Amino acid sequence: MMPEDLLEGLPIGLLILGPQGSLVLSNSCARSICDRLPKASEPAPHHFSCPNFLPQPIHRMCRAVIESRDLFPEQPVIIEDVVPLDSFTKIQIRARWLELETDSYLLVMLQTEPQAQSMPEIQPLQLTNREAEVWQLRRAGYPYKAIAAQLQITLNTVKKHIKNIHAKREIAKWLKE
Repeated sequence: MMPEDLLEGLPIGLLILGPQGSLVLSNSCARSICDRLPKASEPAPHHFSCPNFLPQPIHRMCRAVIESRDLFPEQPVIIEDVVPLDSFTKIQIRARWLELETDSYLLVMLQTEPQAQSMPEIQPLQLTNREAEVWQLRRAGYPYKAIAAQLQITLNTVKKHIKNIHAKREIAKWLKE
């Protein structure tokens, strides 16, 4: 099995960049997240050429890792940040040097996280975390297909969650009467 095949199955986005900034490996989750973030507009450090597709928040993180490596060469440093993608989703970014026997690489890990919003009806319904995420997006007007894409689940899974949510709402309404 090739390293690319292993990366594709992961639930988080992974970018591996060479010491000068060249893209070595990426998985589809990382490419999808990168497509949704604003592109870099600031110049790259003199020894790090930023790939064209690299979004601005990730570019800043890479710069911070490079600077920390220059300042603290003997200490492994992990730089983390959370970037809002839209009103319902934030991206958690972690960047660090990956030291291997033959070379070193810049490893960037990306993960989407729905932002918790005030939804008082969730508590009495006892929705699962995933049901709450689906319900937030549905209440915001997202169609089922967009919810599936946003949460990286199938359309049938979205339908199943919506069905469960409506059942829990009916039970809650019935118990109030």
